[in-house]
This record gives sequence, structure tokens and C-alpha cells, in this order.
Amino acid sequence: MTIVIAAVLNGINYGLAYLITPNVNIFFLLMMLIVIPAVYNIILYKKNTLKKGLWIFPLLTTIAYTVSGSLLERSGKWDVLIEQTNRFSGDLIIQVSESIVDPSQIITLFLTQIAVLFIADKLFRKGSSSHDRSYKFE
Repeated sequence: MTIVIAAVLNGINYGLAYLITPNVNIFFLLMMLIVIPAVYNIILYKKNTLKKGLWIFPLLTTIAYTVSGSLLERSGKWDVLIEQTNRFSGDLIIQVSESIVDPSQIITLFLTQIAVLFIADKLFRKGSSSHDRSYKFE
């Protein structure tokens, strides 16, 4: 059941990110794309009884990110956000990537989500010795 909840939360979160782009600050958008999913993935992972949750939740988040990012690029909203965000001031340059679904970004998001869950799980297990999860790479 937690997997269904994760899929719904990802759909809502990334759907909202699609709707509010480009009318939002880039830092708030990054929170929606990276931080908020990590928070609800931690909560759902803690309630999850499946051993593969460490991989499933980040995978669902990565799929939702890729779909919404592709839609953002196709709609032209990403281009508008780039124009609004890119700044050049003396030696300081703030520049947003031309593509939100670059393979390196997708891989980084996936690995970041897994790392966050792994660290959270270590903290959960440290606080509760009866909590047993194994990390078999199946």
C-alpha cells in the first residue's frame, strides 16, 4: 500500500511542479523536485514492510521526475524558467541547465534519493534495535 501512496504523492508533487513552473523561484522548484520527495520517501520507507523499499521509492521518484521534466521541456516552460533565472553579474554567473532530463541529472537524483533513504534507515536502526532490514543486492 505504501508503494501506491508513494506513486500518488510523486504524481501530485511533480504535477504541481509542472503547473507552477515557470512562475516560481528556482530554489523553491528545486525543493519540490528533490527535497520534498526525499522527505515523504523517508516517511513512507519507515512505514514500509518490503525490503526492496530502498530501491522502489527512489525509482518512483525518478520516474515521476523524468516524466514531469520531459513535459516541462516540451511545453516550453523550462525555457521560460531558464530565461528568468540565468543571471550574469561581474564574475558571478547563475545558469540553469538547458535540459532538466539530462541523464546525469536523472542518475544523480536517483542516487541521492537512495543515499538519503540509506542514511535514514541507518538512523532508524540505530534508534531501534528491533528494526531489521537487509541490504541484499537482488
